[in-house]
Amino acid sequence: MNFIDGIKVLPKSTRVFVVRAGHNAKYQEFFEKDSKVFLEVPDVIPVTVFIENRDFDHIRQMLQRSMDIVRTKEPKALNDYNGDKTSVAPLFGSFIALYAKAQKGDLVLVPNVGYQKPFLIGEIISDFSDEDVFVLGKYPKYRIPCRKVQWLPTDMNKKRATTKLSEKLKNRKAVIEITEPSIKKEIFGYAYKQYVYDDSSKALLSGEKYDGKNIQGIIDTLQALQLLMTQLKIQGDIEIKVNFNSPGSINIVGTGAKAIILAGIVSSCLAGTAYADTKQDLQESEIIQKCQDAPILDSLDEETYKEVCDKTQNAGKEIQLEVP
Repeated sequence: MNFIDGIKVLPKSTRVFVVRAGHNAKYQEFFEKDSKVFLEVPDVIPVTVFIENRDFDHIRQMLQRSMDIVRTKEPKALNDYNGDKTSVAPLFGSFIALYAKAQKGDLVLVPNVGYQKPFLIGEIISDFSDEDVFVLGKYPKYRIPCRKVQWLPTDMNKKRATTKLSEKLKNRKAVIEITEPSIKKEIFGYAYKQYVYDDSSKALLSGEKYDGKNIQGIIDTLQALQLLMTQLKIQGDIEIKVNFNSPGSINIVGTGAKAIILAGIVSSCLAGTAYADTKQDLQESEIIQKCQDAPILDSLDEETYKEVCDKTQNAGKEIQLEVP
């Protein structure tokens, strides 16, 4: 089943960081174009051995020296810095978060200026290495460590985000980690069309031809989903949000892999897949089995499946319903 193959499975250990692109987002375009994020810390490299050995005093000395470079002061020999904790505390915390805590597969958000401009969401594509460096034009003699990211397609901004996430994006620290589960799941929803994370899942149904006038396709889709939720006895485990913009979409959020099961059935119906094949493919799916949700498919009967297929296929004609 192609739909299952495209689901993003996020480990429970997945972390989310907000990384500011300098004062007034001055490096925003650079971040996006070069697919990297960084702190303005010239010459704090190599550093991995000190991170591994937790030699934080040495890192603080390097940061003190780097701060002199940023202030255009002539840097001293490294041993002439005392590694004072107070003077580098905010920078040190941000440095450790971005270069030590953040791992491959974690997400980074880069806020933009104002509420209307979209913020970036990216996935870190490799663990940090001392080879991950570049030279910034204003510091031609020094290398700067960076994290390589893959930017994910999204047009989200602070205005459309929840108040809780918007407040996080207004934080003035260079790097912060978002730990609240509800905010993390909100971010995962912006980053991925379909995902499974810990005890929850999310799926997206879209209608490219929905123009804000003909709502029959939306009605048919919602009726099909209600039929499935009733038959599978999962009404209380699913939340459905309809976006009536043009084109329209339907977001399904549920506990375990239940949102994935609903979207998987809809996807199969639109593809004309037989009832028995759909049921077997979903029950044998590693993702659904891992969430221990395979047994709920026992109650899916062929008559209900056919009725769901009729409604979703009609929605396919009306609004070009699909599971991206």
